[in-house]
Amino acid sequence: MNPDDIQKEYNSPIKPQNPSVKFRDGRLSIQASAFNYCHPKHDHGPYSCFEVAYLLNDSVFANIPELKDSGDDVYGYVDIKDVIALLYNEGYSSKEILKILPR
Repeated sequence: MNPDDIQKEYNSPIKPQNPSVKFRDGRLSIQASAFNYCHPKHDHGPYSCFEVAYLLNDSVFANIPELKDSGDDVYGYVDIKDVIALLYNEGYSSKEILKILPR
């Protein structure tokens, strides 16, 4: 990467965070960008994996039993099928899920 490309990359706006959604007793954050644990790792979807976190009271991270424990507060590279299943089992419709998933 040449110096001009580095400067363009540095000055480029960061993709805004995807809004969290109601999930059980808290909020579920589903993120995808060049800076998240997702695939592909860039700011434009479609994505096959997402970064997921479950927050209680918007500040305390909680475990999601259906997902493999990562040992961290954030679950990285969660397959889209698993994210869809979490949302579907929480009562979200197909149309709602399509709006929720990062693009």
